[in-house]
Amino acid sequence: MSIKSKISTLFRPYRNRKRQDYFLKKYGPVKEDFIILSNNCIGGMCYHDANKPFLSPTINLCVEDFLTFIANAKQYISCEMERVEENECEYPVGVLVPTNNLPKIKIYFVHYESFDEAKKKWKERCERMYSSNAKLCIIYCVPKNKAFGDKEIKEFLSINAYRKLCFYRELNEFIPKNTSSTCFVQIPKKYQSIDYSKYTGLFSRKRYFDRFFNIFSFLFK
Repeated sequence: MSIKSKISTLFRPYRNRKRQDYFLKKYGPVKEDFIILSNNCIGGMCYHDANKPFLSPTINLCVEDFLTFIANAKQYISCEMERVEENECEYPVGVLVPTNNLPKIKIYFVHYESFDEAKKKWKERCERMYSSNAKLCIIYCVPKNKAFGDKEIKEFLSINAYRKLCFYRELNEFIPKNTSSTCFVQIPKKYQSIDYSKYTGLFSRKRYFDRFFNIFSFLFK
């Protein structure tokens, strides 16, 4: 880890608190609970912003083939996870192995030290999700070089959830109009080459995506 990354990690709790205080003052407390399923770390960030418990297993990780995972979430969340050895990854990798004909799905635990720790947290949060009657929110950040055409959009629209949010990059003629419950957001070109979920500065409470979309207001209000 670089010196810059170490300093950023050191100041992250401070920035998280500043961000929580900002949203609390602006919108008031978030009274309801939410299950936020996302294909990367952005779901955990939203939990931090709202100061709510993690009722989702998709925290501090990346999910491969996310649309398939979401469409069959109950089956995948209840199935077994096995360790995968990938030499190019510096973090643990697991694979969900369903007992039916569904494909295996890899989970990249990018913020965990060991597979055992990651698997334990995954199981704990799956159980927490099962026992919750919270509202379901979906956040899908279309990966680079990943197809997002008519087929994928229809798959996303078919998901039944309280809120659905999709971030995509390229112009797409198939994108439907946004509604109060489903929103498609194109990432501006100047943010496509960076991690748009990062803080804009060492002491800043703002993330780059704040400049083009208000996630908090859409998900929780």
